[in-house]
Amino acid sequence: MRYCAILFISFVFSGCNQAVIDRNIKAEITARAKDTRIFAGIRYYVLDGEVMLSGQSTSSADRRKVEATIKRMAGVKNVKNEITVAPVLMDTDYELKIKADSVLAQYPSVYALVADSTILLRGIITPGEKAEMRQVIEQLQARLVIDSTAYGLR
Repeated sequence: MRYCAILFISFVFSGCNQAVIDRNIKAEITARAKDTRIFAGIRYYVLDGEVMLSGQSTSSADRRKVEATIKRMAGVKNVKNEITVAPVLMDTDYELKIKADSVLAQYPSVYALVADSTILLRGIITPGEKAEMRQVIEQLQARLVIDSTAYGLR
């Protein structure tokens, strides 16, 4: 009987809400991105424990460090690294991206592309979350916000 109770508890806690785990992973990546310059040109989103990375990094070593850092985070099942090595600009768009990423920390499957003070939102979001996300993103006072997120189930 005790074995059944332990099995039931571990089942409930291990996979009961992947969305919460994804949100925690995204929040941790966002916190690292604020504090660590190697994340400056990187875009990231999380879906079912898999972290997808894209964007630019200034060196192959930094590209590998970003991937290694994320692989060590709790809940990460896999990392798909599509980061390219290229120059990374640290201009006013960088600050806007940090702010957008902070908002998007609670929306694991959404990421922002920022250029010329314009925010382009991409990814998957539920209909209920979309209006809330847009309202907060609009407060960042970007020149323009383009929302090309798609509805999906989390």
